[in-house]
Amino acid sequence: MRQLYAMLATLLPGVVVLHAQSFQLTYGGANLQDAVATVSDGTGHSTLVREAFRNGDKVRIRLLRTDLQGQNQQWFDVALNGACFVQQAVPSGDGNITLCGSRIAPGRSDQDALIAKISPTGAVLWNWTSNSPGSQEELRGMQRTADGGFIASGSWRDTADSDALLVRIDANGSLLWQNQYGTAASESAEAVASDSDGYMVAGRITGFSGDADGYVLRVGNDGGEQWWQGWGGVKDEVLYGIVRSGSDFIMAGCTDSYGPASGSQHVRSVYLLAMNDAGDTLWTRTIGNIAQASAAQDIQLAANGDLLLAGQAGNNHATDGMAMRLSPTGQQIWMRTYDLGGEDVFHHMELLPDGGFIAAGRSFGQQGAQAVLARKNSAGN
Repeated sequence: MRQLYAMLATLLPGVVVLHAQSFQLTYGGANLQDAVATVSDGTGHSTLVREAFRNGDKVRIRLLRTDLQGQNQQWFDVALNGACFVQQAVPSGDGNITLCGSRIAPGRSDQDALIAKISPTGAVLWNWTSNSPGSQEELRGMQRTADGGFIASGSWRDTADSDALLVRIDANGSLLWQNQYGTAASESAEAVASDSDGYMVAGRITGFSGDADGYVLRVGNDGGEQWWQGWGGVKDEVLYGIVRSGSDFIMAGCTDSYGPASGSQHVRSVYLLAMNDAGDTLWTRTIGNIAQASAAQDIQLAANGDLLLAGQAGNNHATDGMAMRLSPTGQQIWMRTYDLGGEDVFHHMELLPDGGFIAAGRSFGQQGAQAVLARKNSAGN
């Protein structure tokens, strides 16, 4: 198999093949670290880390650079003014990294939406913020668009309820448009995916009762709303990730309304929803275990059409990082859990050219919150 990958890399210039053994490692120091996403290249992994000081007076973005084995760690500060929060990062297409999140500017208490392009050593190449005093904006999901720009999703609030937020910028960091979408309820856009005709958003909508439903939004290329739907049962559902598969979209999150039940209560389970761009439901899946709760925070599409999920499994504060592989129609192929030493979770997963993946997340144990990287093969081992 290694000879095959080596041959492909020779025949196809520009293809980067990552060879490494599996590992699961924690990183951090005296402060609280949470790894949100990893962008890999031929020599190593660049991981964006949200770091909070224990006394609560500072939050910043750091970049953790390791080799392919997760070793030889180097830490770089991402030099942005104010308190900065990172939620997602994607390759920029030119060897650099683009991140999204939010920033509290010096002298203010409200959050602005933040998008920044950085180098693999954390140097800021450009940054954009919404710069909207008096309102609260945060970006949680991002995708690179076909023209080299970016679409980011999140939430916007200036009253009691929030609206879904989409921000479209070009490859140089200039704003093309930003729009809010909402009702009298509270909406947030956790993730976004695109096709040639527009964008599909996955998230949550919360009504006056306090229960959340999955939220699906469709907009055109100009950001104009086409339709939205809410999905859920008597309790909570949230959609955290979305991926395009062919001409359709598949969303993943969690449900408290369906799946295995313990007495009158359903055990929190992974929830999947497949839909076309017209809003027609193709299929739904609930994948759960009576012995432990589980939730998906990210979904990725493998080269053969399989679906890879990353998230969390366990009960109360005894949770493990979780990865799952599914068929293109959501049938479970395998599920793996990874004990990383405490209250563990994987936030995002990057698929690697050799068929494996690397997941970024957090472990909360005796030393507090530490960043986590787990690199596994295509079978999750």
